Amino acid sequence: MPVTLKDVAALADVSIQTVSNVLNRRVNVRPQTRIKVLTACEELNYRPNAAARSLVTQKSKVLGLVIPDITNPIFGDIFSTITSVSERYGYSVMVGNTGRETIPEHRIINLLVEQRVDGVLVNSSTSDNSSIEPLLMAKIPVVRLLSYPNDLNTDFFGTDDCNGTRMATEHLIGLGHRELGYIRGRRDANLSIQREQGFRDAMRTAGLPVNEDWVVGGGFSHEIAYKEAHRLLEAESRPTGFICHSDMVALGLLDATYDHSLKVPDDISIVGFDDIFAASIRPVGLTTIKFNIEVLAESAILRLIHRMNSKTEIVDRKFYQEACGLIVRSSSAPPRK
Repeated sequence: MPVTLKDVAALADVSIQTVSNVLNRRVNVRPQTRIKVLTACEELNYRPNAAARSLVTQKSKVLGLVIPDITNPIFGDIFSTITSVSERYGYSVMVGNTGRETIPEHRIINLLVEQRVDGVLVNSSTSDNSSIEPLLMAKIPVVRLLSYPNDLNTDFFGTDDCNGTRMATEHLIGLGHRELGYIRGRRDANLSIQREQGFRDAMRTAGLPVNEDWVVGGGFSHEIAYKEAHRLLEAESRPTGFICHSDMVALGLLDATYDHSLKVPDDISIVGFDDIFAASIRPVGLTTIKFNIEVLAESAILRLIHRMNSKTEIVDRKFYQEACGLIVRSSSAPPRK
């Protein structure tokens, strides 16, 4: 038979309510009584029933984190920060990996609603509200992370993506490059649209044409970028430099250059985005756009916890963009004369 509150109360010689007060960390308990209750819990190996507690308190003390690709180092960093901060505030984290597919995303979010989580951080594969609608209908607090919404009916924490790729493009233009290509992410993702726009804005401002044959891509992975890069590098004419949607994409391009016996940056310059750990440890260090992912993730989870614990509904929606900066390494240099 499982140990109950009644068993703990009997051993500690206190009321069931007193045991409840101790376990819920209420302040109206004398120190010596608290010690007696905790000692009884330890002797009986008592474990609170989380499901029963949530029915009483209407709080599960569980948060949801929905991410598209746990193998991507950026989302690994996000997961690490979110779980660390959540534990500090007494929350556990339930993680769902969507694989960047809408059907798994809908299924994961419906599961989080069924589990009655207290709040959810979402990096959605969709730019509309279709996947998070069940959360909104259930009045579960939601914060979007990195994935731009079409409308601001939830809090959003992301990066200044358009300015980041503009900065990357201006870097290569400043080195003397005039023929630049861009390897994009998935075309229907707002994050990809924002980053590509920064590239196009910088080219237009510099009075340089964009060769649409050199704007390719359609995914976020190393593998997709690697295949797309092969097609570009086999062409009769190619850019002298590339701006890439992300470091994962840039590393796919970098690996493809080896297959074609091209030297980076002598033959081609490459700039990424995200500054993942691998960007700095390759034989050719990757020039990239950096932002503080830990600060961003911590700001997002603290906003979610604040929204969950607010006594009144918070009407305003926060739109936060973490500033970006250029990190220059050995993958970028002036074009060969």
